[in-house]
Amino acid sequence: MSVVSKIHGHRRFLLSSNPRPGQIAAKFWGFVDGIIGRTLHVEAKFRSRRKMTELTITAFAREAGVRPSTLRYYERIGLLPSAKRVAGRRRYDVCALKRLELISYAKRAGFSLAQIQTIQESASRGEPPALLWRNLAAVKAAELDQVIVRAQEAKLRLVALSRCRCSSLAECGDRLRNKAQKAQSLA
Repeated sequence: MSVVSKIHGHRRFLLSSNPRPGQIAAKFWGFVDGIIGRTLHVEAKFRSRRKMTELTITAFAREAGVRPSTLRYYERIGLLPSAKRVAGRRRYDVCALKRLELISYAKRAGFSLAQIQTIQESASRGEPPALLWRNLAAVKAAELDQVIVRAQEAKLRLVALSRCRCSSLAECGDRLRNKAQKAQSLA
């Protein structure tokens, strides 16, 4: 569909289409009369700029980068609120996406789902989230320090194994046992 109108003696074209749901809609405005030497003003309206209303479980999972089964599981254990149903199908809103982003961030920081759930429950009882995160982060940092120490010890063992010159596994076992006994006696 093309509409032509006169504005200040110039022809102006409005090009538009009737987009179906899910298609990207774009509107192009421009002065066409002698395009050379003139500015073409373009305004695009993409789906990502539109206010996100409600998404199906498939669209929500795709947007969040998780599987739909993960969303159903999070609902079942109470990490996500129960989704609104339209014709029996789950519909998620922006609040659910924000909560899922928080869950993903906390998981990447090393928190378990149970710990995340504890924080959500405490926050819903009125406890300040900043204090909850601070306390739990201190405990998690201490746990990670222990993991780092164990990982460094494992790396030292791998270096020792990579230098092995033994002719049999029995000989390796004897040498490793002797090294462990020497290390314990020095400690």
